[in-house]
Amino acid sequence: MDHGNYLNPPIEEAICEFCFTSDDQWDLTIPGKLQLELGNEYTGKPRTQNSMSVGDQSKLKDVNKVELVNEEGTRLICVGKDNLSIHMLRPYHDISKYEIGGWEEFEERITNALESYIQLTEREQIDWISVRYINKLVIPGKLVPLEEYLKCVLMEIDGLPQNYSDFFNRTQYDYDKNHTLILVYASLPSSDSLKECLLDLDVIWHQHDTKSIGKNEILKIIRNLHKLAGNAFEAIITDKARELFNAD
Repeated sequence: MDHGNYLNPPIEEAICEFCFTSDDQWDLTIPGKLQLELGNEYTGKPRTQNSMSVGDQSKLKDVNKVELVNEEGTRLICVGKDNLSIHMLRPYHDISKYEIGGWEEFEERITNALESYIQLTEREQIDWISVRYINKLVIPGKLVPLEEYLKCVLMEIDGLPQNYSDFFNRTQYDYDKNHTLILVYASLPSSDSLKECLLDLDVIWHQHDTKSIGKNEILKIIRNLHKLAGNAFEAIITDKARELFNAD
């Protein structure tokens, strides 16, 4: 199941990121050209961003990007040297504004941005692709055991206090030589009546040779990453969490 299809999906941000094989050539006019190419989708004022690219830990590096945003600031494209990412912020499934929502809208935005970027830059060799979902779980009751909602959390341990307040965990799972899941879950500031936590699933496809891949193959990879992320999400949550996400 696409976890964006819940009545109240916990998705704070969905991200699809492409890292292209390094090229010394970079045209600083590309972000502006890309904004024009994509028409009226990203008409907000462009913003600059300096961040770390962390989709593949072996290629951690500074990335200077330009953010193209829509008027509401909920749909973004980040463009940088060797790097392109497409972002959808809450509400992920916004059919009140768009004719389609959720994954259908996300896939369409990914396809349009990627096609335009490749056309403008003539870049075809990709090192890795990532599909990432950053979720926020809001659970009624600060002292409710988190394991009632998430199967991945550390259980209470005999001999230690039974109420834990802050936590952070990062685990890497390798499906095969090409596919990796990075799972992060951590506590967020909570109130007396609510417990909030982060559940971050980042599924990465790694390229192991220098061959170019065509559009159809790229889309096939993206859809598979989305499916793996959805399967991981469903494997982690409990039925009690599903009740939260399906609440009006």
